[in-house]
Amino acid sequence: MPSYSTRRPICRTLSNHILSAQNFRPETISFSAHEFSNLKFGNEDVAHRFGVALADAFIAQHLSSCSTGQLAVAVSYNSIPTAAYLLRKHFMSQLNRWLATNHLQSSQKVHIQREPNPHNSVDYGTLSNTARVEVIERDTFHIDKDWMSNKTIIVVDDIRFTGAHERRIQRMFDEQGIQNRTFFVYFAELVNEQIDPTFENTLNHSTVQSLSEVEKIQKNGAFAWTVQFVKYVLSSDRHEFGAFMERQDENFNNRLLDFAISEGYQNLEKYRKNFELLFQSV
Repeated sequence: MPSYSTRRPICRTLSNHILSAQNFRPETISFSAHEFSNLKFGNEDVAHRFGVALADAFIAQHLSSCSTGQLAVAVSYNSIPTAAYLLRKHFMSQLNRWLATNHLQSSQKVHIQREPNPHNSVDYGTLSNTARVEVIERDTFHIDKDWMSNKTIIVVDDIRFTGAHERRIQRMFDEQGIQNRTFFVYFAELVNEQIDPTFENTLNHSTVQSLSEVEKIQKNGAFAWTVQFVKYVLSSDRHEFGAFMERQDENFNNRLLDFAISEGYQNLEKYRKNFELLFQSV
């Protein structure tokens, strides 16, 4: 660990601020689309690299010459971890090392509870801007307001396409009377608003286009569960899904079942047949 610094500068006051480690256009992507796809489906090695890069960018732009007091690092999800959840883990690890070298308080985790509409099974990345807003407005968001008192909030996400998710969180803060200094930090941000936001789906699946490719990520020794992984597996061809389950151990299949139930996937037509097969087999 580097030697401790005694620097104690004061940070300028900010209300809401957006930071992206990578700004991109579809024709000039500055990061690996294949790695981004692997992140979405649970490759923790990629989550580590992206999370560290994002923390370094945040530190360089906002913390290298100032102190913000107690930091709370938030991600939005329901019960299954998201790619942002994985990023947050490594973002916080890198951030806390820097804070420790500067004799500052370690950051703390905070959960933005997002409860999706129980009748919605659509893949967010396949939606237009208008459709995204319609879907996200039907979801419920909540954060522990009392616990957030006097903390600077850092909301971590993997990618920013339309800003619909960010605006929904800001509205939730307004509704709960949360006026904390807030940063929204993204690994990547689309800077051309004329691009169809369904390009996100292209990025998500640049590596993963079959169940066998999903399984390669799962078997690579650095796998972590994500909602994208669970949804893809449960919506796959029934015959392929049955063969996939036979190759897994009992612990994996039970974990898949519990995650599916936690999100209510047994009630959605898109997942019901494979859910029933999974339920009967464990």
